[in-house]
Amino acid sequence: MSQYRVPVYEFFPWQAAVKDILNDPPVTPLKGDRYIVGTSPTGAWGTASAANKIAYCSNATGPVWSYDTPTEGFIAWVNDVDQYWKFNGTWTEYLGQQGPQGNQGNQGTQGDQGDQGDQGAKGDQGDQGDQGAKGDQGDQGDQGDKGDQGDQGNQGNQGDQGPQGPQGPQADYDADYKCLMIEAV
Repeated sequence: MSQYRVPVYEFFPWQAAVKDILNDPPVTPLKGDRYIVGTSPTGAWGTASAANKIAYCSNATGPVWSYDTPTEGFIAWVNDVDQYWKFNGTWTEYLGQQGPQGNQGNQGTQGDQGDQGDQGAKGDQGDQGDQGAKGDQGDQGDQGDKGDQGDQGNQGNQGDQGPQGPQGPQADYDADYKCLMIEAV
């Protein structure tokens, strides 16, 4: 006789989708509707200590609620918010593993340039600041000492008078050419 492993649905880490996360049970659920019970349940869910459990409607007449207790790692799709949620002691949004980046789309056409806005009004001129106080005059420095006078040098001897040089050529001024005219000797 063959043996088969039949998985128990309530223990699958990937749970079937739930409709929403609620603290208050819905008024008219359908049989098979599933919800994650919030952290502050009320009404029929409040008496069953159902916080953070998965409630499912097992009989719409009444209605009758049954509960699955999640274990760490449960992941369920929440239809109302279109997101996966993961259980790690409480239910939190689950982003999962990031997929590959898609191709970049085409660049759109550039829109028309808008009209230039009006120029704003000129602001008021600010007040002139006060003039700063005049600083104190610094102290006068000390006068330096007078240096010693050097010794007077001896007067040199007068040199001999040189011989008289020859007389140069005779020159006349020419006003027409504005130059001196010299005769060759």
